[in-house]
Amino acid sequence: MKGIKVEIKGKEYVLGFKNRASIRKAEALGVNVVSPERIATFSDNLFYAALMDKQPNISKATADDIIEAIIEEYGINYYNEVIAQLAEFLRAFYGSQEEKSEKKIELVEM
Repeated sequence: MKGIKVEIKGKEYVLGFKNRASIRKAEALGVNVVSPERIATFSDNLFYAALMDKQPNISKATADDIIEAIIEEYGINYYNEVIAQLAEFLRAFYGSQEEKSEKKIELVEM
């Protein structure tokens, strides 16, 4: 699984989701890549959830500070690109709706 490395103020952070447990943490924070309702909240919670895999003791306040520093140093477009990539990482765990698995579902009488 790939992640994103972000360097801000001389410190490196790795963002990503390594397994389904990581996805459940993101979902517990209200992250919904299928139909995000509050874009700023979605983006910030997605960023925080992605930070927690490699930096498990990071606080939400620190994550918010990193977000603000990223936007200040690299611009909002860079932040949006990071969020788009993280959302893509999440979607990969759910699989493509167009792709079908090679294993067929067996239907039985109940």
